Amino acid sequence: MEGKTLCAAVGILVNGDKTLLLHRKNPPFCWCPPGGRVETGESYEDAAKREVYEETGIACRPLIPVEEWDGIHEGSPMHSVTYVCECGSEDVALSDEHDDFCWVAIKDIEQWKDKTDFDVSRWGRYIDRAKKQKNT
Repeated sequence: MEGKTLCAAVGILVNGDKTLLLHRKNPPFCWCPPGGRVETGESYEDAAKREVYEETGIACRPLIPVEEWDGIHEGSPMHSVTYVCECGSEDVALSDEHDDFCWVAIKDIEQWKDKTDFDVSRWGRYIDRAKKQKNT
């Protein structure tokens, strides 16, 4: 039986020429960007900012939404929106959801494709598009 649709927001966090990956402490055990559920009355953009801050201690600014995903999470339908977010700090304070982090050069992110459940092969294009839009 399908339940209420869950909503989630994810932040591809960018600082200069690097992006952040976090290692999950719970299944699936892999590297991922910060993200989580959208709270009642919260926009996807605000949820991305909040989730990035809660999971990393870093304040960010979402630039553009770059990806939407519909699927099933824990037996319920889920809709997720991913934003490219910029920040001005690499000082990570991990939440209890993760046990490690790594700042990865954007040019090298595709090398992480087998270590994550996200399609990181698109991230370079997403980040370029966000930076171009910011500068227009």
